[in-house]
Amino acid sequence: PAFGEGSPVWPLIHADLKSGKFGSAVRTVSVADAKVLLAKGASLADVRPRIEFEEFRAGIDGDDSLDVRNVPYMVPHRSAVKRWQGMMLCTKDGLKQRDWRFTRSFAERFPDKSAPIIVGCKTGGDITLEP
Repeated sequence: PAFGEGSPVWPLIHADLKSGKFGSAVRTVSVADAKVLLAKGASLADVRPRIEFEEFRAGIDGDDSLDVRNVPYMVPHRSAVKRWQGMMLCTKDGLKQRDWRFTRSFAERFPDKSAPIIVGCKTGGDITLEP
């Protein structure tokens, strides 16, 4: 999910995730399932913007028992003018754009490809919903 020449569009990524080519590695989990997975040591990738993550994150302050890492999918716009336009419209941190480094940032934050990871966002969508 990056942008620019050669980057796949969301419908293609969604189709890949649903195709089963990753086996059971990619699936939708319920809140109850997520709690069990987290209790067993799974990590939580919070893909909300940094400012939202800093305001509220999973877990309890001072409790590091949950492995919660922020890997924002949307980041402040590269253009200062666009950021200011967003701030004038009362958008936290100004207008945002997809992070062109998202896949690289995700891989850096979660280097163990065999570890279970739950991906969460503010909207709560899941792989069963069509794009």
